Amino acid sequence: MGSLIQKTSWGTGTKPLVIHPKICNNTYMTNKMLLNDSSFISALQGLQSYVIETGADLDMAFDWVCDQAQINSFAGDIDAFDCFYDVYNEAADSDHANCG
Repeated sequence: MGSLIQKTSWGTGTKPLVIHPKICNNTYMTNKMLLNDSSFISALQGLQSYVIETGADLDMAFDWVCDQAQINSFAGDIDAFDCFYDVYNEAADSDHANCG
């Protein structure tokens, strides 16, 4: 079974929250360090061009990075997602600035 985490629900006190192992089984939890992975870094390096050329939204950009890096997801890797989000925002801001 999953692990228990004490989560406080506003106004109702503390309730145990069960986290199912299959939900938490992502690339970060299997010890793959994505910020040291050359495929992931290469995908981030190409992300700005992809977003500017296609007008990709956040979901499309996320899927594209996963496809390029040949991974299922990196949403559970906070550092990798933060890096992705920064690159995406910079590209999206640049794309919007060029449209005006």
